[in-house]
Amino acid sequence: MPLSPTFDDGPALKRLSDALPEPVMARCPGSWTVQGSGLFCWSVFRVYEATLFVQAPIKPQALDRQLANDFDGLPPFALLLSYLRNVTATQIASTSVNEMIRLHDVDPILATQWGEQLSAVLPDVHLGDRLIGLFEPGHGVSFFANEAFVGRVAHAQFAAAFAAIWLDSRTKAPALRNALLGQSGQKDEVSR
Repeated sequence: MPLSPTFDDGPALKRLSDALPEPVMARCPGSWTVQGSGLFCWSVFRVYEATLFVQAPIKPQALDRQLANDFDGLPPFALLLSYLRNVTATQIASTSVNEMIRLHDVDPILATQWGEQLSAVLPDVHLGDRLIGLFEPGHGVSFFANEAFVGRVAHAQFAAAFAAIWLDSRTKAPALRNALLGQSGQKDEVSR
């Protein structure tokens, strides 16, 4: 994934991923807890810190079966990405589409439509920005940028294919997957 030339690791960046913003919790009421978190790196660059919020723990053993069935029966969960780099919405959408095709056997035409929807919904991100995907199995994904709702992709298969980027056992970031699922005792740096 190409990144913009303006980088700053933000070593003094305040940790913002400890809680979901109120608009997310208002859209999907319930008791939210952190299942895990980890750092995603591309090459030598730290790109974002990811935190997985759940209403009920996600069991890694059954996850691939649930992904294949569009998360049938799984309660809502949220993935919060706290960015440490500048990345354009187009870069996010393009990388996401490529991974959805690779991991979830998505029809390329449908994946292209989803990429267009993602590009229209997501903003460019900068150091300290947070993107949140609220996964509503069977319904789609609602997106938030920092504190604000920015849009939704209302397709059950999209929710599973998009979540597979981080949660599928074939992800390109297995250490991050393990960290998100609470399978590791420390934050793992991962690289592509």
